[in-house]
Amino acid sequence: MAPGSQQVIVNKKRLRRTRHETAQVRDILNEIYAANDVEAASASTVSVEAEIPRRFHGLDRGHEELVVLFLERDGQVDRIDFENQAQRLGLFTDGALETINDWSFGHFEEVLVEDGNAMMIPPRLLKQLKEMTLPS
Repeated sequence: MAPGSQQVIVNKKRLRRTRHETAQVRDILNEIYAANDVEAASASTVSVEAEIPRRFHGLDRGHEELVVLFLERDGQVDRIDFENQAQRLGLFTDGALETINDWSFGHFEEVLVEDGNAMMIPPRLLKQLKEMTLPS
């Protein structure tokens, strides 16, 4: 072993137990949200597909609809409104925000939505976002 390096020891039993517990938690959460997600997704998917044209390459329709919400409200949305819209679309709030901001890094090299009680898109990014469209 080289000087200054440390040996990593993996406790395989603990790792297996952690993976098993994680799978159990995932299954429980899937059961809790499955009924609501199916109803919300089936109702919203039809409306999202029919009502919103594709504008933002790389975002699916649900996340795109959340971005359009900011455009309709001049870049600022109350967090509770964002949460309600995400839930209606069958999306988790924090996951949706992360997806949108990950997408933003690919296009603007920075976060698009600043999180808080009032979520907002900075004016310079809002202007660029308004100009974005997908070619037909």
